[in-house]
Amino acid sequence: MAEAKSISVRQVTAVAKSTVAKVAAQHKALTRQNIVLGFVRPPWWWIGLILREEELASIAEAETLAASLHEGISAATPALKLAKPGALISGGVITVGFIAPQEIQALEE
Repeated sequence: MAEAKSISVRQVTAVAKSTVAKVAAQHKALTRQNIVLGFVRPPWWWIGLILREEELASIAEAETLAASLHEGISAATPALKLAKPGALISGGVITVGFIAPQEIQALEE
């Protein structure tokens, strides 16, 4: 079976809206509930949240939050199952989410 070379932004966005709302409600470390998922363009296709340090009560919770986002979104978007969840912390900003597998070369509408 051929591997997916692209994913649909619309498909990911539809799943992401409900996943982000569910994850935000479950993770009490988030101090803000109206969080929006975003996409960072090539070369990495990072899919996730960008938070300020004060919006996350515990920086240690960032990895758990990333794993929860990945689990919910990849359940409905099989091409993202091999993605690697994680968090980057720099200059008071926390980027939480996952990087799409290297095989994904494009996000399509």
